[in-house]
Amino acid sequence: MKIGSVFAGIGGFDLAFQRAGCHIVWQIEIDRFCLRVLNERFPRIKRFKDIRGIKADDLDPVDLICGGFPCQDFSTAGGRKGLGGSESGLWWQFHRLVAGLRPRWVVVENVVGMLSSRRGWDMGAILRSLGDLGYWWAYRVLDAQWFGLPQRRKRVFVVGHIGDRTAPAKVLLEPEDCPGNTAAGREEGYEFDGAFASSVGEVGGSGLKADTLVSHYFKGPTTAGRDSSVRNVLVDHVGVRRFTPLECERLQGFPDGWTCLCGALGNTSICTCPHSPRYRALGNAVAVPVVAWIARRILAHSRKEVTAAPSVRSDFFRCMNLLEN
Repeated sequence: MKIGSVFAGIGGFDLAFQRAGCHIVWQIEIDRFCLRVLNERFPRIKRFKDIRGIKADDLDPVDLICGGFPCQDFSTAGGRKGLGGSESGLWWQFHRLVAGLRPRWVVVENVVGMLSSRRGWDMGAILRSLGDLGYWWAYRVLDAQWFGLPQRRKRVFVVGHIGDRTAPAKVLLEPEDCPGNTAAGREEGYEFDGAFASSVGEVGGSGLKADTLVSHYFKGPTTAGRDSSVRNVLVDHVGVRRFTPLECERLQGFPDGWTCLCGALGNTSICTCPHSPRYRALGNAVAVPVVAWIARRILAHSRKEVTAAPSVRSDFFRCMNLLEN
């Protein structure tokens, strides 16, 4: 399957689909640091910068277009401008390329705030615009902690498909029959090897789960009434400290050293890369195992084997509860 990656960031979607056996054909990304990471990790892939200046004719045909468009205008800090904002409004550029290329599949990711932005009108506009192009769609909130990562990270995923009206639901939802009380599945998250393993479980009293990684640190109070500067920190035998870039890579499911560009390959004792752009890029990235699960189910459906695809720890009733919340 050929993949086109929009708003590629540091390649979370790309890595996940590549691991599933897909071929990344092109990437679109404007951030300078992210481009350096993409050049290092995907050296032979055609790359474009500003989506606003790209025409569909400039891009090779693909089977699937994926991407997480900017989320800033869906947040309170961004003024809740939604799709009318300069950042989240780039969805319409994404939509324009989808309209021109007409891939069979579309996969979109964004923050949960997209569901309530402008009282739901923005989410409705996104789904309606996909429908206008002939895509059947389904959406679901997925949390990284259920995919082997010790991080609470809920994100909305939308899957669209041209042709089979049941395909998106078969990929994202799992409506198999089950008894009222399902058997316990795997633990929520797991410990990684190394120094990270001994301390991540103590973060905020959350067991083995860290709070959602963010791309920067706020100084003011959040809407929850607490100082969000405590985000991206852990408690270990030394005291309270920030996660290292290496730990953030692991929390997002990237290989060690994915954002290290000095050749240290995750060895924090010799890595000389600035930390700030790594924190920002990792906070904006998608959780790789979550996308890998979606990618495998899309490929399985394409082979008419969706029932054999790996399953997340969930059942239909839990799935519907996630959608409602």
